[in-house]
Amino acid sequence: MFYFLGIDIGGKDNTWAVVLEKRGSGWTLKAELSLDVPEGRSVTLSEILDFALKNKVLGVAIDAPLSFSVSCDSGLRKSDLELKKLLKQRLKGAEKWVVSYNTLMGIPLRSFLLAEKLAPVCGAIIETHPRAGLLFLTCEKEPYLAVEYKKSKEALKKAKEFVFDEFNIKSEVEMPLKESLIDALVCGLTIGLYFYEPEKLIFLPAEELRGFGPFVVLAPFKF
Repeated sequence: MFYFLGIDIGGKDNTWAVVLEKRGSGWTLKAELSLDVPEGRSVTLSEILDFALKNKVLGVAIDAPLSFSVSCDSGLRKSDLELKKLLKQRLKGAEKWVVSYNTLMGIPLRSFLLAEKLAPVCGAIIETHPRAGLLFLTCEKEPYLAVEYKKSKEALKKAKEFVFDEFNIKSEVEMPLKESLIDALVCGLTIGLYFYEPEKLIFLPAEELRGFGPFVVLAPFKF
């Protein structure tokens, strides 16, 4: 079996990871990592690494900055600025979802250390922004779903149903209604599409940086 990991990285008790497997025209969401208990749970970086060491992981997508530059004093890279522009085109105010990595405290360090450990055992490691991807996915039919899913259980439920239907996802367990699991799921789908349908992704501008990438966002339509 070959797997894809989606990781919504946060602090010690707020890191969520899901495992996807490609099955025919759809995907199977596995009862692993954050979904190995019915209520869902935060996982450690060591647990993620242990899964990757014991299984064939083709790719990983992480919701956190993975590349940096000593000359980027603002903490906003070319890719961040481009994503801000694309978000604003779709929904005024959404550009605020992209922030400088200088403001993210220890998350960039945790993400970089995890990527460094995963690199020898995973086929690809990419950075993504799942909330942006969710907006680009839903904006034609549900333009405010990507705004409301972090505030409302009803919107969270609709976001889950939308993503499951759009990508024909079958789950080994009932995925709990948690915004971090939605984010991790969109991350997992992004790395899956990176391998199978890259035309459904936006590849944000590259520059000379240190770290991992590219920075890629789900966008199943043409801008």
